[in-house]
Amino acid sequence: MLVFSQEARGTAAPREMTELEVHRRCRHRALLAHVLHAQGNVLEAERLLQQAVKGMRVQNGVHHPETLAATSRLISLLRMGGRLEEAEELCREAYAACSGALGESHPDALGLLCNLASLLQLQGRLGEAEAMEREVLGQVRAAHTITPHQPPAAPLAPPPHAQRHAIRPAAA
Repeated sequence: MLVFSQEARGTAAPREMTELEVHRRCRHRALLAHVLHAQGNVLEAERLLQQAVKGMRVQNGVHHPETLAATSRLISLLRMGGRLEEAEELCREAYAACSGALGESHPDALGLLCNLASLLQLQGRLGEAEAMEREVLGQVRAAHTITPHQPPAAPLAPPPHAQRHAIRPAAA
């Protein structure tokens, strides 16, 4: 169990929170951060999102979908704030967790890899960015390769009930 101070009540004495309360608090912080960012309060949004990600990692683990979504939003905020090295480090951590849990060809992992390539491009590391984009393209192609359909060896016979009710030509 995590212990948080009771900031909302104005008391300094910490109390233990249930896992559900911790989960809700982290989730609400992430949602509030999204709203604050939309209102232009980027610094407060980043602070709340960092707290949410930290709590979600402890509560849910690094590979949980909510943790990854909040981490992606934090990466985006860091990127917009010009803190590209921090965003890159966080993106690499998230990619390692996601690809380790879900596989390198999972859409969430590929999305993080694209974000990482974009961060590298913004830092002027074009060779690394290109290599990552090519890796993503290769993963997508491999995941969506269509194998030729093999036709059945012999035509399928109609089901038995269709033969009983078939209309037969009248005898001449």
